[in-house]
Amino acid sequence: MPKTGQEFVDECRRVYLADFPHRDFLVSDITAAATTLTIGRVADFLVEDWIEANLEVMYVTNKNSTDNTLTVKRAQLGSVATAHSAGTPILRRPIFYTMDILESINSCIREHLYPWFYQIAEDETHTTERNIFEYAAPLGTKRILCVQLRDINNIDWSRPLKSWTQTDTVPPKVRLLFNPLSGRKIRMRVVKGFVTLATLGADNHGLPDIALSLPSLFAAARLLPGREILRARFDKVPTQLGERSSPVQSSIRLSQQLYALFMQQREESRMPWPTVHVRKRRVI
Repeated sequence: MPKTGQEFVDECRRVYLADFPHRDFLVSDITAAATTLTIGRVADFLVEDWIEANLEVMYVTNKNSTDNTLTVKRAQLGSVATAHSAGTPILRRPIFYTMDILESINSCIREHLYPWFYQIAEDETHTTERNIFEYAAPLGTKRILCVQLRDINNIDWSRPLKSWTQTDTVPPKVRLLFNPLSGRKIRMRVVKGFVTLATLGADNHGLPDIALSLPSLFAAARLLPGREILRARFDKVPTQLGERSSPVQSSIRLSQQLYALFMQQREESRMPWPTVHVRKRRVI
């Protein structure tokens, strides 16, 4: 089974960040506009607590122990108010917010896994036209590996073409180095990156099994220094500068160690690069 966004977040929070916030659950559904939550045990929460449901951060302004309800301000710290169903976990005062962890995981998926890891995809959406030389690859394409043609009435594809180049556009395009006949199907074999996780339940990222541990590791390395620096900045207890900077320096060192481990694992488990069928234009 593919790993979901929630599983990535839980791995990062528990394995690398050692963040174990108190957890309760919604008893009933709430809308995006509701300001009262019914949970299992209100006694474990305090007024002025910061809480989190899925990717939304809320601020507790009041609580009622009789009916186990919390009154909250919705959509805090840049989060978005959304509807939540009964059974949704409510986290009390997490050190790291889920939305920040998920964004760091997506940063890894988006920017730090290609070209060590990739997906191979095929696209057959284009049909040639006379005097049209360029045809766009699918969104998310990083590199075009192979181009083939076939007649509409033929089930067999040609051998991989050699007379084409790849443009530098986003997404890239196939540029044919000859004037094609109209009505021929084009098949592109391309290398693509991975899909970022829009929700905690999403599992459509496409990551191979050998890369599934990397996003959580990267996210922890990215998040650790910022949280400790924030703590030191707003620490109201009078301490000497050396004592105050110690946890920051410790977190930065741990972050560097995690990032070094990330790069090591990424390099050791990288995928071999596939064959590319390209021939550049010859200068005569």
